[in-house]
Amino acid sequence: MDHRLAARMKGIEPSFIRQILSVTKRAEVISFAGGLPHPDTFPVEEVRQATARVLSDRGRRALQYTTTAGVDELRAWIAARYATRFDMIVDPDAILIVNGSQQALDLVAKILLDPGDHVLVEAPSYLGALQSLSLYQPTVRTVALGPGGVEPGPLAAALADHDPKLFYSVPNFQNPTGISYDAATRAATTRALSDSETILIEDDPYGELRFRGIGLDPISSGIRDRSFLMGSFSKVVAPGLRMGWVVAPPSMIEPLHVVKQAADLHSNHLAQEILVELLGSFDLDAHLDATRARYAAGLTAMEDALDALLPEGSERTRPEGGMFLWLTLPIGLTAREVLDEAIARDVVFVPGDAFFLDGRGERSMRLNFTNGDPALISQGVHRLAEAIEAVAARRGRPVGS
Repeated sequence: MDHRLAARMKGIEPSFIRQILSVTKRAEVISFAGGLPHPDTFPVEEVRQATARVLSDRGRRALQYTTTAGVDELRAWIAARYATRFDMIVDPDAILIVNGSQQALDLVAKILLDPGDHVLVEAPSYLGALQSLSLYQPTVRTVALGPGGVEPGPLAAALADHDPKLFYSVPNFQNPTGISYDAATRAATTRALSDSETILIEDDPYGELRFRGIGLDPISSGIRDRSFLMGSFSKVVAPGLRMGWVVAPPSMIEPLHVVKQAADLHSNHLAQEILVELLGSFDLDAHLDATRARYAAGLTAMEDALDALLPEGSERTRPEGGMFLWLTLPIGLTAREVLDEAIARDVVFVPGDAFFLDGRGERSMRLNFTNGDPALISQGVHRLAEAIEAVAARRGRPVGS
């Protein structure tokens, strides 16, 4: 029956991350693979109480259909949060509630892309974005990331040479590298996009998870008429709720409503009402402070263990928050080889080439530091170092030579 599949399915591969997560079901496996929040950060009791109040006070309303745009009170809360964090005025009517920001990316691509349109992504880029965009059969171009974000010169050249319809970017604690755009790079990106007709898709699921450095305004704040800003409750409350949002330009919100209606009518009404109730009675900032402290400890444990155990020639990024660290192995090793040895030692990660379109990144890997306690993370890095040493020994020559 494969010959009956739509042409858009040709070449679409399943997510490597989703495949490797099957390995992590074994209790003995230490996983650095998934982008999973720590379950101890989930406000289980507070959600239980909020759910009980919703069902008691407005259960029949919460179990009914709702509008495509989403619950008014939830969109108003999101708009108020932007005002508090960035002094950024967002019209609640410009916000669409979606099933996690992954759906936002799919809907935006659906209203913008025709087959063959040029799109620009970071290299490396979020695997879920590459998978989602590929369904619309664009021509994908890449622009490299440096320590402070996307390289401004190559970005300007790519915009001029290819006139991409959209640029997909994760400026805060980028997935997979953990890199954040610095102030100069954000300003240069805004200027370059302002001089083009390219639409920015700014994905910001990790922005509330900063525990080092100083937070900066969204790039979207400088080009509101040609940018989509996506956010998520997955990293700040719980991913199981599958609640996110997109802030759209005024001219684009109605087309988004239309494709959202065609996809699923509206996002889970009960989950939206629970979030409204929770956020109205819950100290989110205190919750985030505790979450950031936990994740900072996890990152420190990972950095300390990597610096102590990895061979000369290894390189890593230095995240200021978020969920991921990007490790590059010495010349002579590939992450796929190391993965086989790592799985044998009950530790897993995602090889870096999964985040590129052209096979680059073969020496790199993405490591998650949020889903384990510091002692477990240290133990996992020890296992990873043993796997690297085993591959080097099998090759019969010093790593990095």
